[in-house]
Amino acid sequence: MTLTTSDSHADAPAVPALQPRSPRLVIACALLALAVLTIDLATKEWARTTLSDARLGAAPALCDDTNGPRRPQRIAHAPRPVAGEVLSLDYAENCSAAFGLARQLPAPARRIFLASMAILAVVALFVALARGHGSWAFVWGVPLVAAGALGNMIDRLRLGYVVDFLHVHYAPWDFDYPVFNVADIVIGIGVALLVIGAIRTPADDPEPESNARPLT
Repeated sequence: MTLTTSDSHADAPAVPALQPRSPRLVIACALLALAVLTIDLATKEWARTTLSDARLGAAPALCDDTNGPRRPQRIAHAPRPVAGEVLSLDYAENCSAAFGLARQLPAPARRIFLASMAILAVVALFVALARGHGSWAFVWGVPLVAAGALGNMIDRLRLGYVVDFLHVHYAPWDFDYPVFNVADIVIGIGVALLVIGAIRTPADDPEPESNARPLT
């Protein structure tokens, strides 16, 4: 008669080692990020030149709200409806960072700090991608987050603010979402993909071998 027992220590399934991704895939992701970044910057520049006008005379202090409501650098046109009462094109200048990050710093220092944080985040994501972290959702999420972060960073460095122009609202429901841009859209999608790609499921693991082994 053959008996079986299990040895949880000896037969526990091993955690698979990370497999570095091919350089061609990493380059493809970088090119995708560059393409999305180009679209983001092009749409922002279009919004600046089409949905607003330059001020005559001296511009107000950049992102200064110490003496009351902040005056924008450019004069916005009236909003342009795109989809009835739901979507309109509405030029806005966003001087804030997420969660008020570095708000107390002087403007030049704040730009450098936020730019450094964005670059470090992008480098860390591509290193994790190259080393094999995450699933295919993670792979798709990295270039989207990178493009969005770099797009808003470039705006802050060259203008001192981020150009927003997409406005979703619906008066019957009293819904009015803050004005945003293409970078914000791809960051939102990318972060969702990163979260999905970072979560391991049983299907991600190799099929476990049987713990039973015969004893005679």
